[in-house]
Amino acid sequence: MTRAGQAADPAYGLIINADCDLVHCKIDGVVSYLPVYSFSYFFERFWIPNYVKSRRLEILASIRQVCGLQEDKHNSLVSWIREDEAKSIAERLSKTYKIKASTFLGKIEELQLIERSDFFDCALLERLIKVQGLEWTDTVQKLARRALKNIGEGHFFINEIAGLQEIGFVVRMTRIYGIDADDVFSSRPQLVIAGDQVRVRAVRIAKLTNVYRFKIAQLFAYQFSRIGLPDEITELNEVAVQAAVFEMGRKR
Repeated sequence: MTRAGQAADPAYGLIINADCDLVHCKIDGVVSYLPVYSFSYFFERFWIPNYVKSRRLEILASIRQVCGLQEDKHNSLVSWIREDEAKSIAERLSKTYKIKASTFLGKIEELQLIERSDFFDCALLERLIKVQGLEWTDTVQKLARRALKNIGEGHFFINEIAGLQEIGFVVRMTRIYGIDADDVFSSRPQLVIAGDQVRVRAVRIAKLTNVYRFKIAQLFAYQFSRIGLPDEITELNEVAVQAAVFEMGRKR
């Protein structure tokens, strides 16, 4: 997809209208599609920010656990870490809780980088890896493998798309986009003849094999047909856990 001669965002899309509907113009003039991103773009734009957020919570939980702090002290701890120097904070915590300052220092330095950053991006990740004393390439490879293995609900990985040099693409099913049917072309020459426009235009470049098509259709149907349960019902799950533990305790 392009906009004014440049790649649009997203640069690729997966049409979800049935072929017969496209042929017989039963789409109300709009082609619907799911955004498709190269895996490298998905990893940097979507996965890394979520990783940083989870890392932040992990560090905070670790510090609270070591110090025995209650969760209601969370905001005060974050404010202190954001404003003071890491070494000073580590020394204060060390004196108060009788724990070596080195136990806190690395975690506090990481947390400060996160709390003082406006963007959770690749640059921040590089600084976090440096603070941890890890090697960049090896660490990022491990994270990328983790991202691929746990790509998340509502996502689907495609190995390759014919005609594109990039390897690995991610279909995101959390949002559906639409584009005017008149702006979708069947070949690149048609797109060139139409000329550059401010609005997004697209050209069909490939078609999914049956294996991919049926799998994505299944995932898409599940994603948009889920029915959740009220919290008051799901919270009863904990009661079942406690009852099971109690029953097992009686049998000991």
